[in-house]
Amino acid sequence: MKVSPTHLKPGNFVHQTTAESERAQPSSSWAVVFTPVKWLSCGLITLALGLILWQLYAMANQASLPSVLVPILWIVKLAVLAHGIEGLAAVVVAYRQGDNAIAAGIYTFFTGTIGLYETLQGMTRTLKIRPNIDDME
Repeated sequence: MKVSPTHLKPGNFVHQTTAESERAQPSSSWAVVFTPVKWLSCGLITLALGLILWQLYAMANQASLPSVLVPILWIVKLAVLAHGIEGLAAVVVAYRQGDNAIAAGIYTFFTGTIGLYETLQGMTRTLKIRPNIDDME
């Protein structure tokens, strides 16, 4: 029998067992550290992509960037390369786990090592739904 949205009630969500949740999610002390680091990483990698695009725009228009940015751009390019490699690794891992590989790769590209750690731990972003058999007709 098919489950319709009317059969889904707040109490029908199946949560992970204690052992699964401890394995899949970082402890609360790590979550306090992971969240700001992920936000910072997203902001910095976006800024890095902006700097690279600025350099490409300047090269296309025969302009030059300030000389102060030249050593910073080497660091930026290295960081984007490292995040790209982590993103590709996350794509492979997520594909083998049966998760959405593209989403995991993009998420890991922006969050960095923490995103790869979460992908390796098998964290899924979906809830499993169990129908309430008593409500079915």
